[in-house]
Amino acid sequence: MAFDDLISPLKNKGFIFDYWNNFVISNNVNIKIVLLETFELNNISNSNNHQGVVVFASKIIKKKLSEYLKNLSSKKSRILILDQLTDPQNVGSIIRSAFAFNFDAVCLLKNNSPVETPSLIKASAGEIDNIQFLAIGNLVQEI
Repeated sequence: MAFDDLISPLKNKGFIFDYWNNFVISNNVNIKIVLLETFELNNISNSNNHQGVVVFASKIIKKKLSEYLKNLSSKKSRILILDQLTDPQNVGSIIRSAFAFNFDAVCLLKNNSPVETPSLIKASAGEIDNIQFLAIGNLVQEI
């Protein structure tokens, strides 16, 4: 996932800007920092549950299982296949656990699976960025 913009409130402007600016510089990332009023953050995020930071990020790209398998550099790969899980928080927790147990990829059905919602990403504790995300159409045919 690539971050495009990081938006933070104007309140405590100097401290907030310095903090995020130092973060951007020390991590060598190319994102634009925008400072807004808190009510504007509420409008952008459609919520007041943003904890003072809103990040716009690129969409996560899901590869097809067959494409992933063709491009494997090793004959051994640990892939976790999830069938018809619909709760984003459960899927996020499973992604977090899959990363902790050294799985290489997590595979979800194209239908009957949650999309990458803020709650799924939060439940994954950011590990959704560190593990390959795969999509399959029909579980029986793909296996």
